[in-house]
Amino acid sequence: MTKLPHFFLTLTIFSFIFYGCTTKSNEAYLPGYSGQVGELIVVCPKSLYESSLQKPIANTLEAPQYGLPQDEPLYKVIQVNPNSFNRVLNTHRNIFKVTVDDTVSKAGLIFKKNHYARGQMMVEVKALNSLEVIEIIEKNASGIVSLFDRAELNRLIARNKKQGQKEEEKKLLDRFGYGPVLQKDCEVRVNEQDFAWVRLMRERPVGGYQHQIDQNLIICETNYTNRTQFLDSILNSLRDSIFSKIPGPSEGSYITSDYEFVPPVFNEIELAGVFCKEARGLWKMENNFMGGPYICYTLVHPRRDKLVHLIGFVYAPQFDKREYLRELEAILKSISFN
Repeated sequence: MTKLPHFFLTLTIFSFIFYGCTTKSNEAYLPGYSGQVGELIVVCPKSLYESSLQKPIANTLEAPQYGLPQDEPLYKVIQVNPNSFNRVLNTHRNIFKVTVDDTVSKAGLIFKKNHYARGQMMVEVKALNSLEVIEIIEKNASGIVSLFDRAELNRLIARNKKQGQKEEEKKLLDRFGYGPVLQKDCEVRVNEQDFAWVRLMRERPVGGYQHQIDQNLIICETNYTNRTQFLDSILNSLRDSIFSKIPGPSEGSYITSDYEFVPPVFNEIELAGVFCKEARGLWKMENNFMGGPYICYTLVHPRRDKLVHLIGFVYAPQFDKREYLRELEAILKSISFN
């Protein structure tokens, strides 16, 4: 099998350092986490938050998520005073805690898994003063967001393992030899040689009417020959070629990427233990008024000379789309080649 050169497999490592990590050993006796997906509690005195910390925290945790048609923050942040942080709130799924004390011996970050609740992620900043807190947050912004993102995805994957579509998963496993953990109500609509299309359709009421939520997954394999296929321009062409396989609602309509309003942004990540290129952006329907966000992963199959393309895209014109895209991301990132 053709191998990717060693330097091409080298991934960018976050430049942050956490000085500690703790996990409760009595996890089985903890309550389950609370709160909505994409919600995050900031435990910090209101006076400190409003005087100096609101902006750096917002710049990190409420920054607009790239690749959505309307601005949506990475997380919905709720500030809570420490004296209000009681048994009702301390089981929240995502907690960002700020401790400012002149007795702190070592300023830095510590993350705590399953501290007050099972499946909980808590990140705490400890510092002598607010200036140190700001410096720590700004220096470690990407790492902080990454921890909460990973925790949210793990919760969704765990949910899908309990409630998912085993029969539909088997169809993909039989076709490709691998497959994702599917969400409840996913349906394999097309399952052909080197190509599968999975659809999850729901409705929600808005303004007295039912409105459509359409989430889609694509698994596609193409031949892998050399590393130049990971160039952004090549991946754009490959993705549009794959998109065109999805039928549009009217004659002559087809899906393609939007390159004008929200150009695709690429990142190098690791997925299923191998190098992967991630792309985020918007799709649009040519010859029709439809569109929405997509996320795409491209990697080399570890045992075959095949590029594996994993695409998730959302159509939900009446709703915010951040969490619907996150659901697809969790499904795609559950892919395993074992």
